Amino acid sequence: MIFMRRFSFHSFIFKASAFFVFAGLLFVFPPPSFAQSNSIKKATQDVQESVDTLVSAKDDNLPNDFAFRLDTFKKVIDLSISEAKDLKLKILLLDDKDPLMKTWKEKMVSGLNNALPYFEARKKAGSSIRDLASVKKRAQEFKEWRDAYYLPFSEQITDFLFVLRGEEILDVATSRLSKIQKDIQKLEKSDARRASALNLMLKRASDSIQRGEGASMDASRLFRETYLAPLTATSSKEVATSTSSEEGLLVSIPTQTESTVSASSSQEDASTSPSLPPQPLSIKDLVRSSFGSVKDAYQVFIEMSNSVRELP
Repeated sequence: MIFMRRFSFHSFIFKASAFFVFAGLLFVFPPPSFAQSNSIKKATQDVQESVDTLVSAKDDNLPNDFAFRLDTFKKVIDLSISEAKDLKLKILLLDDKDPLMKTWKEKMVSGLNNALPYFEARKKAGSSIRDLASVKKRAQEFKEWRDAYYLPFSEQITDFLFVLRGEEILDVATSRLSKIQKDIQKLEKSDARRASALNLMLKRASDSIQRGEGASMDASRLFRETYLAPLTATSSKEVATSTSSEEGLLVSIPTQTESTVSASSSQEDASTSPSLPPQPLSIKDLVRSSFGSVKDAYQVFIEMSNSVRELP
């Protein structure tokens, strides 16, 4: 150790090599992103908000109000078509070696195949709308059909894509952890003290990734229990013909709105009633928790890189 401190050139080489190892890993394995899943979520929210606005909007008799609302309704339908096609493409690309996943995948594709012709028919029928009342009526009918026959499928697929994306992010983080660990082992030969300090930091990152893996496994298990397990008790004929059972698959997972309403109600009634048990986490909640743990690990990786950069 004393020998290294006496020779500045050797110290410089150690510092430079360590810095480029960790800095390089930052570029090879950038922090994860939920961009793909979020894009699907945003598209769904945009459609929902637009159609809700059309249905609930008041008649203000404003100039061009009819033209504006009709144009909005047509865009809502176009967004629905784009979303359904995007989900269908993603679901068709899934590996279906698991028999249950294959059955579920076929069911999802069937649901989307039923939705797309309806959306296309509503798009063509839009040209026959002549007044504001008709726009609101068609929008209400569209919303009711979409909520009953399309959302149960799209929500299941979106949940699955969240789980899949979370697992991919964990794979990248785990690979990075392994590479950094190997590089620290190499650095131990040159400076065991600093390598020991980096190992302590790496332990924090490893613990965060393990927490992320736990949340991801819970999300995967919840997906199977909620969407796949019911398929084992359903006959082949029911799987092919039943559509009403889709709503039942979603019962055990509250939507974000339901969770928010339940939380608000609990807060309002807290002063007059015993505290209620917390709502169970949804699949998306669990994946977000996993993602948060991975972000914590990446923060430690950045701290390690900065620590190496500041070597004397």
